[in-house]
Amino acid sequence: MTLDRVKDYPSMWAACRELAPKLNVGPETLRKWVRQAQSDAGERTGPTSEELEEIKRLKRENRDLRETNEILKAAASFLSSGSSTLATVHSRVHRFDEGERPWSRADLWRPA
Repeated sequence: MTLDRVKDYPSMWAACRELAPKLNVGPETLRKWVRQAQSDAGERTGPTSEELEEIKRLKRENRDLRETNEILKAAASFLSSGSSTLATVHSRVHRFDEGERPWSRADLWRPA
């Protein structure tokens, strides 16, 4: 609607200021929508809506991969530090002397 009527106004901003209340949106929101519609139609330079979605998806994927890498680095560091904590916990949970009680799940979280 705005693109059809923009020729009747001295500028895009004037058209958006006039038409935004009729569409129940703010003038700046309408202006951004018009600019994006022009980019999608190839009338203006800039990323299209599809490209913006792809960028957003890639950023999200990149963030997830970075988090995964941090977790893997921390795990590798823990396992390569020579700590036998896991082996100790494993042996205590599964092998206990007669008269000893096996560790409970709560015992595993106690600091060593």
